[in-house]
Amino acid sequence: MVLKRELVGYALVVVLVAAGWLLIAKPEQERATRLSRELSAIEERAEEVDRTVALLEATKREMARIRETAAALKPRLLKERDVPRVLAEVSKEARESDIRILSMRPLEEKAKGDPYQRLPVELELQGPYLKVGRFLEMLANGPLLFTFENLSLKRDGKDASSITLKGIVVAYIQRRER
Repeated sequence: MVLKRELVGYALVVVLVAAGWLLIAKPEQERATRLSRELSAIEERAEEVDRTVALLEATKREMARIRETAAALKPRLLKERDVPRVLAEVSKEARESDIRILSMRPLEEKAKGDPYQRLPVELELQGPYLKVGRFLEMLANGPLLFTFENLSLKRDGKDASSITLKGIVVAYIQRRER
């Protein structure tokens, strides 16, 4: 009988431990698993936010660089449509580069909604290859803002060291703020 009581006692302990585990430990284990998943999701979101913040910081740095570049270029913009000044600048740089202008003709450009108006000049010139390159460099780095479009180089038939450059040089005019 004592053995039976001990067995019943052990069985009762096993049942109580199992019931305790089912009622207390299992819900806590499930809660811990759920919290672990939630923590992982929060950590992933935090990493995503960190990447977004880093991208935002990079974008801010890029915007500052762009603003600096724009501020540096602004003084090189024409304030008004000044064709004689553009032609004079191109002629001066050609003279200083020791190249010959064959033709130079301002082109009309339809106004667009851009903050800058373009003043294109069709250009044909002739000179040694290195001097033509120096001329383009001097224009690009000169007091006015110029870009180049549709440039073509052709070797001069008479003089192998000479080339003819044809293309469009574009000066920019800042539109007046309304």
